[in-house]
Amino acid sequence: VDDDEDQRRALRFLLEAAGYEVRDYPSGRDFLVNDEPSVPGCAILDLQMPEMDGLTLFTIMREREYRVPVVFLSAHGDIPSTVEAMKKGSLDFLEKPLDSQKLCQLLSDILKKDRATRNAGMEPEEAKKLFLKLSPRRQEIAKLISKGLLKRGCRTAEH
Repeated sequence: VDDDEDQRRALRFLLEAAGYEVRDYPSGRDFLVNDEPSVPGCAILDLQMPEMDGLTLFTIMREREYRVPVVFLSAHGDIPSTVEAMKKGSLDFLEKPLDSQKLCQLLSDILKKDRATRNAGMEPEEAKKLFLKLSPRRQEIAKLISKGLLKRGCRTAEH
């Protein structure tokens, strides 16, 4: 989502050349009206846009329970905006002009993690709540299992 048509076109070309399916929008309003929240992907939002800036769009997306990861792009990024974006759950904040290799690697990593989360059938927040309900000992075991350090029949150093 970027109000600058040349930026959108260039980003679309880059991402399609890298093998991604791209949907681009000239405004936050266009995105909210035409995008399909159930379609997996990654939203790349420009920070400064007329009518609705990227942070406002991101807030609305979260209120509407969009599950896609979000990355911000901006030629005018500042520390307070970056901090606010990250606090709201943005996965990264990139400055224009873009480093195309960095963006493609970032998207690859983000989409791989998102696919794994979706395939697990549970959102990270839900998993964390369930994890916190476990006893401290079971939490420790779950951490070891997630790291691949605990095999059946093996015991930790404590027991």
